[in-house]
Parts: sequence; C-alpha cells; structure tokens
Amino acid sequence: MTNRQSTKERREQIAEAAMKIIGEKGLRAFTVAQIAQEVGIKDGTIFRHFKNKDEIVDTVLDRLEEVLAATVPPENEDPLERLAQFVKNRIAVVASQPGIQALLVTDDLVHAGGHGSLARVGKMRKVSHQFIHGRLHEAKERGLIRPEVRVEDIAVLLHGTIIGLVFMSKSGILDEPLSQRAGQVLDTLISSIRR
Repeated sequence: MTNRQSTKERREQIAEAAMKIIGEKGLRAFTVAQIAQEVGIKDGTIFRHFKNKDEIVDTVLDRLEEVLAATVPPENEDPLERLAQFVKNRIAVVASQPGIQALLVTDDLVHAGGHGSLARVGKMRKVSHQFIHGRLHEAKERGLIRPEVRVEDIAVLLHGTIIGLVFMSKSGILDEPLSQRAGQVLDTLISSIRR
C-alpha cells in the first residue's frame, strides 16, 4: 500500500520520475505506466495530480530550471574561479541525476511537451552558454586570460568538459571520483589560459 502524500509532494515525485525516465530511457519510455511504476502508484492516480502529459513536462521543466539555477555560484572576485565552480557544480548535479544531461543535449523533452517546451529548453541552454561566455569575457577584459586565447574556443572546451567527464564517469572509465577528476581537469584548463 502506498503512503498518502500531499498533492505537492506527489506532483514532485511524478515530475522527478518523468525527468528520470525521459533522461535515462528516452522519450519512448515516457508513458503514464512507466511513471506510475517508478513512483509506485496506479496509472490513474497520475491524473489526479496532472491534467495531461504536457502538464507533467511543464513541471519537469520547472524542476530542471530550479536544479540548474542552483549551480550558479555567488559573485567572486575572480571570474575564472567562479567559472570553474560553475562547471564543477554542473558536473556534480548531472552526475547525481544522469538524466539531466540527456534532457539538455537531446530534444526529447522538447518533443515530449507542448509548444513552450522548445523555448524553455532553449532558454536553459542559452543561460548556461551566457554564463560561461560572460565569465570568460570578464576575465579577458580584466587581463586574467592570455591575449591570444579565444573566448569562444575555451567556451567549447568547457561545455565539452562537462559532457565528457559525465560520460566517462557514467561509463566507468574514470579511475577516481568524478569530483576529484573534474577539479583536476578544470585546474589544468584554467591554468593553461590564465595570464
């Protein structure tokens, strides 16, 4: 027998289950039956809390925005240190919830939701990109980055670092904890561009 929970708690559980299913198993597995099984409830119970699957996707997007917003570190004197912390935070979140990476790099969430999903996922990607570019440009303007280093190239390397490290961790390729390896990789990358 399942425990009675408040509507808010149950909605959060359903959204987390949907995020996990879409992210880890793909859009084909995003069914009411799969969500119900993941949460441990009957299929029909889901529609006591949500009108339809589009509303579930909207709630998944809300949750994803919250999770990603929490990875932005507070202001710091050194934009490169703040940038490194941002990347470490993103890697930690994606490592703890592997489905998040798939939600951001595939269009499954866009296809699962209504018209607004594309714009919302695009906005999340853009916010991340702008944060990385913003800190790199700030560091460049303050003379913290060597003059010959192109900000656009380093931004690509940082995005790739996040994806690559999470992939390597998920595949069991890393021979040390992900957070430790991420710190080493970022230290190497930042020191290679620092003036």
